[in-house]
Amino acid sequence: MNQRAYGKRMGSNVRLGVGAVVLAFLLGLQTAGAAQLQSVRFISTSPNANEWDIFPALDKGFFAKEGLAPEVVYMRQPQDVIRVIVAGSAPLGSSGVHYSMTAQERGGKIRVVTGRLYTPMYDIIAPPEYKSLRDLKGKKIAVAALSSIITHLLIEVMERSGVKKDEFEMLVVGGTSDRYSAVKSGRVAATMVAPPFNFTANDEGYPTLLRYSDGLKNLQFVGSFVNTDFAKTSPDTVTRFVKAAIQAQRWLNSPANKEEAIRILIKHVRGTTEQVARRTYEYTIVQNKAFRGEGAIDGEGMKTAVEILTKYGTLKDPKPWQEYCDLSFYEKAKKELGF
Repeated sequence: MNQRAYGKRMGSNVRLGVGAVVLAFLLGLQTAGAAQLQSVRFISTSPNANEWDIFPALDKGFFAKEGLAPEVVYMRQPQDVIRVIVAGSAPLGSSGVHYSMTAQERGGKIRVVTGRLYTPMYDIIAPPEYKSLRDLKGKKIAVAALSSIITHLLIEVMERSGVKKDEFEMLVVGGTSDRYSAVKSGRVAATMVAPPFNFTANDEGYPTLLRYSDGLKNLQFVGSFVNTDFAKTSPDTVTRFVKAAIQAQRWLNSPANKEEAIRILIKHVRGTTEQVARRTYEYTIVQNKAFRGEGAIDGEGMKTAVEILTKYGTLKDPKPWQEYCDLSFYEKAKKELGF
């Protein structure tokens, strides 16, 4: 692993924010020498189980097989991922598709090219004195962003529990690890955390009040995006990226790869114990089949995203879901792979 500072050199048009977490992975695999691989920058959010399919794409050589050596840069704020892609400072990235959709509505040069996470894998956790969502009335809850679809869903589940939007406070904190830290420090009463942090939180005395996946199974939550200028000038690179993503999800979904998948999660998500990783595998891969789409963009899941964003005014001029995507790369990748 090669770690280096990453900041203003990404372009004067982009402010990355204080505290961006940077980890650059430059692959040198036996299947191809480093000189033969094309370096391409890929921006994502802080690593957790929602990023699980990217890890085998790196470690098992699916990117290298397609002639790519991704430089993966992790950032704390999901909105920063979108800003970097739109600015053209990096060609490819991954985060919630809802951020891509709202950026596109504002004229951003960005399109979804693969589906990744097809179910919202988040638990609402809180200290043990809070027994239900109703107990969070009048309290602070940490969120990633006010425009996040997960925040919109929080408002819905709170209202169903009898707590109206103006009866609790939402504090914008950032990614899962930062939000969990806010709970542990007492800054907030609760937050939503992705696996494996949900199980770590449970083990550390912060029980789960609600699981999003129990009520909403079909939502195109996480996807990969491309800057549209890069897509026009380098379509072959984008196709090869999508091919690697498809193969990585297939590998992750295979029960034969369970033990290695668990080891890979432990390697990439700091602080994950084997016990927590095994519970995360059962929860994410087996029970919820969170990466079931194998790279395809789920039309019904995208429709759900459009409906939720429209309901809460995040999308002002909603379009058919296809207009937020470029489906051509997946179709070409699938054909080249013979699927």
